[in-house]
Amino acid sequence: MSVLNSRIRPLADESEWAIGLAVILLLLVYLATMAPTITWAHHGADSGDLATAVALGRIPHPPGCPTYLLLGELFIHWPGGEPAWRLNLMSAVMAAGGAALAAAALCALPGEAVGPLPALVAALGLGLAPLFWSQALIAEVYAPAAFFVGLVLYLAVRGGMGG
Repeated sequence: MSVLNSRIRPLADESEWAIGLAVILLLLVYLATMAPTITWAHHGADSGDLATAVALGRIPHPPGCPTYLLLGELFIHWPGGEPAWRLNLMSAVMAAGGAALAAAALCALPGEAVGPLPALVAALGLGLAPLFWSQALIAEVYAPAAFFVGLVLYLAVRGGMGG
């Protein structure tokens, strides 16, 4: 076993439950405060452009946001609500996932074990930060970007330690 592998600390079951609870709580808060359709609130000036591009299968203004269009295509075909609401839902789901992945990265760091309470506080602290929260409520590219940043952060921590 390499030195790095001996330092890998998998997520503890309690931390996994805490992060899962944070995702549920964040989704409930986001759903309760989410915009019902296209909005210009929370600096959502691109919401209409992005929703139209996804609905019509077109490219929005440069740079085009291809990842957003592909993800939006998945969410726009879900049942319930109008297409703009479903794209807002995508932002909420991706933001909650991004906060969870950031907390999971924290829990996976080597050294002293991060327990369930710090994991919960980390996920909720990020997810309820005003700027992060505002982007979880509207059809914008920032919540999916936060998800992928959280994913890369988690994978970097895990990969950097041989796991």
